[in-house]
Amino acid sequence: LEAERILRHMTSLKEAQGLKDVGPDAFSYIMVMRAWANSKKSNRGQRVAWLLSKQWRDFEFLGEPSLRPTVEAYNTAIRVWIDLQEPHESEKILQELLHCAANDESGPLRPNSESFGLMIRAWLKVAANGNINGLETARGWLEDLEQREKLEIGVLASVELYSMFLGAARNCASLNPEKVLQMSSSVF
Repeated sequence: LEAERILRHMTSLKEAQGLKDVGPDAFSYIMVMRAWANSKKSNRGQRVAWLLSKQWRDFEFLGEPSLRPTVEAYNTAIRVWIDLQEPHESEKILQELLHCAANDESGPLRPNSESFGLMIRAWLKVAANGNINGLETARGWLEDLEQREKLEIGVLASVELYSMFLGAARNCASLNPEKVLQMSSSVF
């Protein structure tokens, strides 16, 4: 809450007193998001999502490039929802980032390897508890990452993701051996 208060104070100094160099930028928002992420409060996911939407509103209203959300802000939001064991919410954040990237002609706002890695790990954690739907979702994101790896420079799937997938598949094998074997073979 104190970090948010400082962010509001920076905004008021800029707007009310005309101190342009004191106003918040994208990094300021990330720092407040990280404060919420580290707070371990139960509402931290909602606060980080709200801050991300506020950052977009401020950027669009003021038109200042320094306020534009970054992939780091999105990855922070994804991490918070994963920490809260809410992979569906983290997936919404990644989907929003993908939507922004598709509509962004300039190209700087694109998901990176970390964005996809976080999402894949989140679903593999679900799958490791014997949830075959989590395994299927992780496979879908892994395939998406592989496709992007072919098209985009700097987007790479780590070997660790494949190993984690196979480990999670082992925990799901008894649920539907044929399906899990098929998914594991395609990933392998």
